[in-house]
Amino acid sequence: KKKKNADIKSKLNLTITGLILVLCIFIVYFMPRAKYQGKAITAQILESIPESGQRWQGGEILDTGGDLEGNIYNFISRIFARQYINSADANQDVLFIVLDAGNFHYPKVCFQGAGFTAEELPQRELSLAPGKIKVQLLLNKKKDEQLLSIYWICIDKKIVSSWAEQKAKQLYYSFFNKERVGLMIRMDIPVSGSIDNSINIAEDFLNDIYKNIPEQYKNYIFSEF
Repeated sequence: KKKKNADIKSKLNLTITGLILVLCIFIVYFMPRAKYQGKAITAQILESIPESGQRWQGGEILDTGGDLEGNIYNFISRIFARQYINSADANQDVLFIVLDAGNFHYPKVCFQGAGFTAEELPQRELSLAPGKIKVQLLLNKKKDEQLLSIYWICIDKKIVSSWAEQKAKQLYYSFFNKERVGLMIRMDIPVSGSIDNSINIAEDFLNDIYKNIPEQYKNYIFSEF
């Protein structure tokens, strides 16, 4: 009798699991999807990033914006990338990249694809005027070149703590068709001396640029402190 009850319970669980799976497939593939409403605000955020700060001067901007009204762009916005140089020290430069969190690959994979050996380093905190933000670090090496990649993902003004959490949130928003504004922010800095030195350069750059970003957009990039 116990075995029979266990078999019934097992079959019932399988049936419920199957029904949930069918429902998920129906929602994902057959229910109408709203166009990604975060697209417009994302474009405004990218356009608000200043060309220069008080000490850091920017060069030409790389912007892959195109026909954002096309169906293929329902969940894609634009990519911002600009090289900045410290006017007080021309040897200090930062490649600053901001892009839609649903439109990028894991940075380690990108660097490895470019021929670098990529090593994940422990998370660090960067000190900004309003507070601290937790960031991910990636040390990339190729021949005599070393780049420290510092990045974080901010979804709806909150920094996600890990790659797994970002993927979980991405799945949640896509599954339930939720509106969101998600950005990945990345800095690539040549390593000259120690990692700490590159971290200090990143902090100096961010604090300088932060001052010139309009208040209504700051939290989308740096989170709510």
